[in-house]
Amino acid sequence: MARGIKCNHPDDRIYKNPNYRTTHGVVKAIRAKPCEICGATKNIQIDHCHLTGKIRGGLCRSCNILLGWIEKHKSKLKKVFAYIKKHK
Repeated sequence: MARGIKCNHPDDRIYKNPNYRTTHGVVKAIRAKPCEICGATKNIQIDHCHLTGKIRGGLCRSCNILLGWIEKHKSKLKKVFAYIKKHK
């Protein structure tokens, strides 16, 4: 698992990440489902809030990158939609 560290003790299988902490079971269950935005079934990543570390769900890589961009550039979003509408 990307950036994850698995504990060796079988009763304490915790998925450790600098952004969140959960069990391998939770991570596996999230990754077994399709992307919550587009429905893709490959390359599912764990989406989490960068402020709280709380896991929000599973997204494909593309949707996760898009969501990250939107969160960082909320003020530009209206301009993006206006640009798309203008060039239809």
